[in-house]
Amino acid sequence: MMNRKDLITYPVQAKPCRTCPFAGSEPVRLSNSRYQQILSNLVNSQQHLCHSADNKAICRGGRDTASMAVSMAV
Repeated sequence: MMNRKDLITYPVQAKPCRTCPFAGSEPVRLSNSRYQQILSNLVNSQQHLCHSADNKAICRGGRDTASMAVSMAV
């Protein structure tokens, strides 16, 4: 069951959505500063909700992108 105050209770999208700004085939455009802000939050173990899932699931593209960024930094 999803707890709106605890994103760890949300499911993770199985794959990035078509318009995912991180990994979609037709990504939503974000300003560089907004992209970096979201990525920084993700790298620091926060979650990002998927806009295509009506904010009811964790963004798969964001999670995968953050995982790659962390592994490259090590």
